[in-house]
Amino acid sequence: MTSQQKETVKAKMAKLKQARTERGGRLHGVYRAVIDMVAFYLNEETTFVEEGVLDSEQHLVIMENFFASGGPQAIIFNCAKRSLPSHDSGRFFSGVPKDSTARRVIVSDCSDIDLSGMSVLVYRISENRQSSEDLMYAVFQIDDENASIISYVYFLHDLVTKPQLGRTSTWGEMNRTIKGPENKKNFLDDFAGYVNFLKMTKTDLDGAVKFETDKKLYDMLKEPEKLIKQVTNISVVNWAETIVRSWMKKMEWCCPAAGVDTE
Repeated sequence: MTSQQKETVKAKMAKLKQARTERGGRLHGVYRAVIDMVAFYLNEETTFVEEGVLDSEQHLVIMENFFASGGPQAIIFNCAKRSLPSHDSGRFFSGVPKDSTARRVIVSDCSDIDLSGMSVLVYRISENRQSSEDLMYAVFQIDDENASIISYVYFLHDLVTKPQLGRTSTWGEMNRTIKGPENKKNFLDDFAGYVNFLKMTKTDLDGAVKFETDKKLYDMLKEPEKLIKQVTNISVVNWAETIVRSWMKKMEWCCPAAGVDTE
């Protein structure tokens, strides 16, 4: 790299660092109050959460929209092991391999990510968007191996919908009719039963037998053209056979326990 190229790289890094510093300047009181609470629920230092927030302009935009009129009613802070942030984040990791991973926080409105690891859902219970006092927090964890749409729906209703239904007093005409209290109780009981059904379904799905796959191997064999190329590659064949044997052992272990004959 020539001296001119080095100077260009230094100038670009300085610009990215400055942009990160400017993002930090936008984290005023109410934002920092939310970050403090998220750090508390994640059992992490506040700076750990803040570093993740500052990694992306999009994170700041999501938080700003959350407090803006007409913005979303909820956002999520997700903490999981993922690839290191790009240089655009203004955070640099010298001497670290490009494919390295680390636990870090991202902010999302849930429209663009698959959740894994620990998450803190931040949602509002009033339209007062200038205060953090009316915000609620719900913590949940989703294991990559046990993630399913049922898990998401269960956590949403158990941690958010059910508690809010239990504490709300806004039931409209139901509060002014003779049958109102009874209908309200029946509805809450039915909803609690529905949430319990989701819980039991999630438990059953979590306990289902799963066959581990190797993503790297899968990518090598998932297309017919790639598969044909690898059929004579002994190391790849041995690799696939090892995985299949592990599946067979799992079936041998699970089927007798369930009363199924594997012969």
